[in-house]
Amino acid sequence: MLITLSQWANNNFSISFGAGTLNKWARHGKISPAPTKIGNRWMVHPNAKYVEKTIEYQRTRNAQKELNHASSACININDRMQRIINNDSKAA
Repeated sequence: MLITLSQWANNNFSISFGAGTLNKWARHGKISPAPTKIGNRWMVHPNAKYVEKTIEYQRTRNAQKELNHASSACININDRMQRIINNDSKAA
């Protein structure tokens, strides 16, 4: 059985959140398991939890950190990739 986002929020938080905030959480994957949009309403499992940082967010952040710390000497680019970067027509 699914419930509306507002019902879920009332059951899980002592403060009230606006519909815009709850819809944003649903769209951005901050509720797990993810809500389902049925018609024009988001429906969510009653035992769902709010998650601040989703797995996708953590993976993206970790990848960005690795790229920032990697020196250009550490990045190996093969010949095909180099031709693509240089816009060489022989890359295909």
